[in-house]
Amino acid sequence: MPKIHGSLLLPGVLASLLIACSPVATKPSPGGWITLIDAKGGEQGWVPWGDANWHRSDGVLTADHGDGVLLSPKDYANLDLRVEFWTERDTNSGIFIRCTDRKSVTPTTCYEANLFDSRPYADYATGSIVAVAKPAAPMFAGGRWSQIEVRAEGRHLVVTLNGEPAIDTQVDRVAAGAIGIQYRSGGAVKFRRVEIRPLP
Repeated sequence: MPKIHGSLLLPGVLASLLIACSPVATKPSPGGWITLIDAKGGEQGWVPWGDANWHRSDGVLTADHGDGVLLSPKDYANLDLRVEFWTERDTNSGIFIRCTDRKSVTPTTCYEANLFDSRPYADYATGSIVAVAKPAAPMFAGGRWSQIEVRAEGRHLVVTLNGEPAIDTQVDRVAAGAIGIQYRSGGAVKFRRVEIRPLP
């Protein structure tokens, strides 16, 4: 899937979205959290990869067609990340961290916390880290607003979904890279808040 630059998307909705939205917040809240995307916008500077039709609908960032990822302007290594999202039962989506190659966004160049309730191979369905670790029990998020939290601290990765532990594992690859929010297929995905707390 080729990388698509904003300059190539000027006729579409995404180009205007990236240009017109309010700037990304840079000052942390009292808890150390930095808002990257919220109901007021904040996608300015995020880079589209692929052709998903990212657009604003009812105050949230939505995609329901195409196949692609929005990548954060900055790279991060150690972090706490929390994302408020809504999916349908058949939505194929995910949250990527440590994407080391912005021209090839895959579970082998990133770590992907999957959001895909109806994945045919259920081991790496919702709550898993694709090709790395699966939750002890099936997890589901479709049809409601949910929150996924990811902590990456050195080789230690932890994923929590709606307050329930999903993954606690050690990984081989340690790197810095972009954060990505994905739409791939199926029903719509919606994001209303993405926040990060960088760790030492």
